[in-house]
Amino acid sequence: MRDRRITFLISGLLLIVASVLSIVVLWQLQSLLIILMISVVLADSISPLVETAERWHIPRWLGTIVVYLTLLQLVRYLISTITAFSKPVLKRICSHQHQSKFNSIRASSINCSSASIARVGNILTSDLTVDHNISI
Repeated sequence: MRDRRITFLISGLLLIVASVLSIVVLWQLQSLLIILMISVVLADSISPLVETAERWHIPRWLGTIVVYLTLLQLVRYLISTITAFSKPVLKRICSHQHQSKFNSIRASSINCSSASIARVGNILTSDLTVDHNISI
C-alpha cells in the first residue's frame, strides 16, 4: 500500500514538473510559433491561386513565387496610396499643432516678460523710495 502512494506522488510530481517545463518552453518559443502560424495561414490562403496556376501548366514553385510577388506589390501599392492621401492631412494636423504650441509659448513668454518687467519696476521703485528716505 505504501509503495502505491509513493509511486502516485512521484508520478504526480513528474506531471507537474513536465507541465511547467512545457509551458516555459512554449513561452520561450512564442515568437517562433507566431511566425509559424502566420506562415501556415498564408500558405493555406494562397493555395487556391497556386493550384489555378498549376492548371495553366505553370510549375508550382513558379506559381508560388508569382503569387507572393503579386501580394507584395499589392501591399506596397496600398501603403503608398494610403501615405499619399494621408500626407496632406498629416501636414495640416502637424502645422495646426505646431501653430497652437507656438501661440501658447508666445503667450506664456509675453506673460513672463510683462511679469518680469513689473517685478523689476517694483524693485527699482522700492529702491528709489528707500534712497529718498535716507537723509544726508
